[in-house]
Amino acid sequence: MKDWSGIYTKTTDDILDMRMHTVSLNGNFVLNFGPDGKGSMHPGEDKIAKELGDWMKVNGEAVHGVRHADLPKTKMGYLTQKDSTLYLTVFNRPVNNLARLAFPKKSTALPISAKLLLNNKELTIKHADIGLNLDKNTYFDIVLPKDFQTDRAFVIKIKLGQPKIKSDKLMDAKM
Repeated sequence: MKDWSGIYTKTTDDILDMRMHTVSLNGNFVLNFGPDGKGSMHPGEDKIAKELGDWMKVNGEAVHGVRHADLPKTKMGYLTQKDSTLYLTVFNRPVNNLARLAFPKKSTALPISAKLLLNNKELTIKHADIGLNLDKNTYFDIVLPKDFQTDRAFVIKIKLGQPKIKSDKLMDAKM
């Protein structure tokens, strides 16, 4: 998108991506919109501000009062955390509808429930014990509904707690 002066400006999705990346690293993100000489906002900025506000009304809890989640990075988006709640802001939806997250095997808090913030739909979580002895992580798949569609980044809210699985004793690979 180009503004009135021909200077490249970011789209709403670009700004959301920058914001969540910054927040996931415990940073602050400042967005500076300003009026022109007559006190009017540029229509492009109004549009972006409205879209950001609409997104924040639904997903704001993944942004405000959260901190960096000390977990392995994911290529799907960004992780933030508040107490025993983990938030995954998804920018790159997995084509197989399985949002796989890695947790260190020594973790005491693992996913026990998940839902979409957009519609509060409960999601299924599956432990994906892939049997690699030397892998320091264990994996959990969050199943996204096949009929779930959105044209914007979305947030999965994940409750962490004591798991019902034990991944300490993985299958020994024998040759």
